[in-house]
Amino acid sequence: MGNRRKTLYLLRHGKSAWDHIETEDIQRKLLPKGIERTQRIAHYMSDINVKIDAIISSPAQRAIQTATIIEKALHLPEIIIEGRLYPCTSNAIFDTIIELDNTIDNILIVAHNPGITYFAQEYIDANIDQLHTSGLVSCSFDCQSWAEFSLANKKLNFVVSPKKLS
Repeated sequence: MGNRRKTLYLLRHGKSAWDHIETEDIQRKLLPKGIERTQRIAHYMSDINVKIDAIISSPAQRAIQTATIIEKALHLPEIIIEGRLYPCTSNAIFDTIIELDNTIDNILIVAHNPGITYFAQEYIDANIDQLHTSGLVSCSFDCQSWAEFSLANKKLNFVVSPKKLS
């Protein structure tokens, strides 16, 4: 059985391109600015010794690119692609979390607005109007099972955006 504490990290994908109308939304890639800002977040995570047991990403290209930057910087296990995270809803994130193996104590989910912001507002009580691109939220829950997280005592660890790290 896992620890008595579960920690969730929610990361919104980096800034992506809108300039090619013929590109399907799911195929949009990160802009150089999105890559750089996500690298800032990766350095921040490394500097504060964030521990991640699993990383789950939306299948959208920009989310996978964002997850890959974090994966490489923190030397994480292989990225798990979760189809229901695109398009992203708060319910899709919730369902993904409650189905996690309880031996996983620290999870990073890379997804999209508006779902990721709604989830943070509803389940983490993060005082944010909108999670910006490459924005990261962390919350710890006092529970042994991910199925219990929404009812557990929680502690908001931080909300950070790459612009604040400049």
